[in-house]
Amino acid sequence: MTANNNPLRGSLTRNTPASQQIRRISFDLGNNLGGVNNNCNGNNKPLLSHCSTIQLSPSMKKLRLIEISTVIILGIITILVVLHNGPHSHNNNNDNIGNIVELYETDSYFAIPAIITDEFFSTSTNNEPPTPTKLYSLQNAITSTQLSNINSQNVHPYQPYEEGTICSCNISTLRKIKMIPCAIISHSIRPSSKLVVYQVSYLNENDVLTYDNLPFSRVQRRRHVELLNQYDSMPLEGDIS
Repeated sequence: MTANNNPLRGSLTRNTPASQQIRRISFDLGNNLGGVNNNCNGNNKPLLSHCSTIQLSPSMKKLRLIEISTVIILGIITILVVLHNGPHSHNNNNDNIGNIVELYETDSYFAIPAIITDEFFSTSTNNEPPTPTKLYSLQNAITSTQLSNINSQNVHPYQPYEEGTICSCNISTLRKIKMIPCAIISHSIRPSSKLVVYQVSYLNENDVLTYDNLPFSRVQRRRHVELLNQYDSMPLEGDIS
């Protein structure tokens, strides 16, 4: 996990007012995600503005809106963390804040995509000598819930899922979550936002094979293959080999 994975880090400083940072993010989103139309009254305006003449398909509009909302959420989280930490940061090297990770324990069935919002060390007084433990604060990318004091042993680098990976996908178009089994067909990384977008397939409620494009925040990997391999490697009771 490196700082280069965070597409918004370069524009954030503690000396810049939050309102100005949010305006800058909004401007960058218009130019980077929508492109620039130079034929709109002589001014450079985003293609997503009212003066655009480009017609997007409904699926592309949906994906574009999901991308924009995801990047805005990432930007606001990073701004709030920077403003909150200020000179009282728990860790002098918060390079991982804003990075995407996977959260799971050894026997977890699901690998949860999450975003790092803070990292710090906690020293246990039960050990001699006292041993510092690295902890994270995370935001669950699927549910947007905040997770605190997560041991670094359960936080893993995020790698785009390969073709054929079995996952659960949130196919709901509303605020509620609707997770169903799905399979990864391919993935792409948006050059402007660095967001991972998956092409997935699943059976809809009518048992019809459906294809869709979903961002990483709507796709949750299933670790059943890893668990099966893990259990297969465990010796049976009474096995002395």
